[in-house]
Amino acid sequence: MEQVLYHLAFAAAWASFGIIHSLLAADWVKARAVDDFKPFYRISYNVWAGFHLGAILLLEWDGFPGKTVFGWPDWLAWTLYGGQGLGWLLVLVAISGYDLGRFTGISEAADEIRVRDAAGKPAPAPSPDPLIPPRPEIEPLRVDGLNAYMRHPLYTGLLVVLWSRVFDEFQLATALWGTAYLIVGARFEERKLCRLYGADYETYRQQVPVFFPWRGRYRPDR
Repeated sequence: MEQVLYHLAFAAAWASFGIIHSLLAADWVKARAVDDFKPFYRISYNVWAGFHLGAILLLEWDGFPGKTVFGWPDWLAWTLYGGQGLGWLLVLVAISGYDLGRFTGISEAADEIRVRDAAGKPAPAPSPDPLIPPRPEIEPLRVDGLNAYMRHPLYTGLLVVLWSRVFDEFQLATALWGTAYLIVGARFEERKLCRLYGADYETYRQQVPVFFPWRGRYRPDR
């Protein structure tokens, strides 16, 4: 009975992450942020998500006594370690093609700090160069690299990592809850991408699977 309560508490911790993370990612929530804070919203959101997830993983690691440890044979344990390495490699390759400054929110925050700093100084001599080089409002649709084979390679890498670290019952729970979160998160992300890219994304979505590359390379001319 005690272990059941522990798992309910752990499920509640994951539910809190999923609900809060999804709410804070919603455009209507960001739109209600104070104007002066909006340029720092994304970086704050990512920092908060990192601390929240870290707390859950700490709870998984040392929060519950008497947890069952799976006694995997050596060959399976080493296979799982290899899977973790492959998963993290997929994650690194997946994010390398994106604008990491935009992805983390650092670029937006840095631009705002530069603007505020310049506003407090005497006006410089006229120059044809703007203070901040213009940045497109949205990134171009990525259909190359890993994205040519699966629509969410970052999520694929995370799924591989989740299921390659199952050495006890709470790591198994993390794999289950984390998988549920990624699947639901991908559905919300798909809706957002359809709004941003319209027919281009619809064509891409019809030819490329979500997580696993079973259809071959994307051919935009098909």
